[in-house]
Amino acid sequence: MSQLKVDSIIPVGGVASGQAGGVVQVFQYSTTTEAETTGTTYVDTNLSGSITPLSATNKILVCVCQQIALNTPSGTGNGGGLRLLRDSTVIQDGGPQDGTGPFTYFLSGGNINALNYHFRHNVQVLDSPATTSSITYKTQMRVYGATTTLKAQRNVATFNGESFLTLIEVSAWVNFK
Repeated sequence: MSQLKVDSIIPVGGVASGQAGGVVQVFQYSTTTEAETTGTTYVDTNLSGSITPLSATNKILVCVCQQIALNTPSGTGNGGGLRLLRDSTVIQDGGPQDGTGPFTYFLSGGNINALNYHFRHNVQVLDSPATTSSITYKTQMRVYGATTTLKAQRNVATFNGESFLTLIEVSAWVNFK
């Protein structure tokens, strides 16, 4: 005689909020395709990925690890902004707002010849898309001042220019404030 013993059975759509468990599906995307801008208008960084939620009440944990290179010439103070979108909706903007727009990073060149800054922009956002249709998440970038160059996935011999986007559908979460 066969027996099947389990502690619990969780439906494919996950469990209700406040219960244990809750990861429904996970997708990871990556790119090494370089993108560059010197403009103050947002452009795509070539990092994007799609997911189709199994339930409209589930949330999507969006994890971004974006490789960025920023160059600003001598004696200037400039930076760049990165933002995260769900389809065409901005779900995280590029930082504080001022007269010239948002910026995520700001560097001052002072009296040096030039400033080259290579880093990884890491962000996690718990999004509520409220749909069971396919959605696409992507990042965009822009410069803070016209004398700055901003590159995503900069590929040089001494630097790994790969960026990652991980999408995790969750059906259970606890919000601590």
